[in-house]
Amino acid sequence: MAARTRAALPPLPAAAMFSLLWGALLAASAILWLFFHGWRAVELIFPVAAVFFIGGLLSWLPARLLSRLVAPEANSGRRIAADLLFHATAAAGLTAVIFALAFRFYYAQWHGDLFSVFWIYNFVFTILAAIYQFLVLGLRMMAPGLAFALALYIARLAGPRR
Repeated sequence: MAARTRAALPPLPAAAMFSLLWGALLAASAILWLFFHGWRAVELIFPVAAVFFIGGLLSWLPARLLSRLVAPEANSGRRIAADLLFHATAAAGLTAVIFALAFRFYYAQWHGDLFSVFWIYNFVFTILAAIYQFLVLGLRMMAPGLAFALALYIARLAGPRR
């Protein structure tokens, strides 16, 4: 298993580059979605894009590792499905967690004393509400970026036509 895991990991420079590119793609997707849907709070575009960038940055390597462990064979429909599933799920999940932490940080000032029953109640339901809010409102901002990445990936696998 350790050998398979090592083989599934890309070299460090490639992992860093693709993590940065994946984060930039998700941030650009969020910015474009906000722009085309008439977002008027221009000063808040950078913090929103930063949440998507960090979520993409942190999600690329675990998604790549899982997809290569599930579908190690190259140029197969199974690998495309595994990449799409794990990259979309990891990006959405980690971006939701980053959003939830920012949400929790903002609302912490109104929570009870540290580790009290009231604090635990507030902590749990604030995190759950933030994740729900991200899944309902923020997930659709990722769709253009995910579709673009999938199109590039499939085009690369198809190769040049003869």
